[in-house]
Amino acid sequence: MRYFLHTVILAAMALLLTGIGYAQKPTARSPLETADLPIDLPGMGEQQGTQVINKATGRIESLFGMALGPFSGSPEQAAREYLSKLTEVTGYMPKDLVLLRVIESLGQTFVTFEARIGGLPVYPGETVVTFDDKMRAVFLYNGLMPVDLKSNTGMTISESFAVQIARDYLKPTGRDQGGPFTRAVLWAGDGNPRPAWKVVIPAES
Repeated sequence: MRYFLHTVILAAMALLLTGIGYAQKPTARSPLETADLPIDLPGMGEQQGTQVINKATGRIESLFGMALGPFSGSPEQAAREYLSKLTEVTGYMPKDLVLLRVIESLGQTFVTFEARIGGLPVYPGETVVTFDDKMRAVFLYNGLMPVDLKSNTGMTISESFAVQIARDYLKPTGRDQGGPFTRAVLWAGDGNPRPAWKVVIPAES
C-alpha cells in the first residue's frame, strides 16, 4: 500500500538549538508531532443557528442555510465578492487569499482559497465557498487560521536539512515512490506563527 508521509518542520531557532520539530504521522505521539489543532478536536464544533462555532477558538467554522446572491462574474470573482463581506469571519481580506481550485459538481461550484503572507501559504487553513446552480452562496467552510500580517517569514533552516529531519523521523521503507516534495509555509497551527517546511515523502510504509 502506498502512503504519503508528511511532516511539518518548524524553521525556528528552537529547532536548531534543541532539535525539536513538529510533524504529522499516523502513529503514537512523539515529541516531533504536531499538537492537535482546536479546529480538529472532536466535539469542538457547536451549531448556533446557521453557524458552527469552534468552542476552543470562538471562531466560525462554517455558515450554512443561506442563499445569498446571485453573484456575477467568474466563480473566483463571485467568491471574492462574497468573502469581502466576511473579513471579520475569515480574518483575511480577499486580496490576501490565493485561488487554489474551482470544482463544479452536481450543480454546485466549490471555490477554494488559501491565505498567503509574505509569499508563504498559511498552513493549515483553507476556505471554501459553495455556490448553487444560480451562483448563490449556500455554504462557507472557514478553515483559515488567524495570523498577524507582520509575522516573520524568514526561514532559519535549509530545505535539505528539513528533508533530512523528516526522513530521520518518518523512516520511510520500501520502494522509492518519488519525492520528497517540499513547500515553505507559515505554520499557524498552535497560535505561534512561524516559518516552516512542509515535507511530503511518498512511501510504501
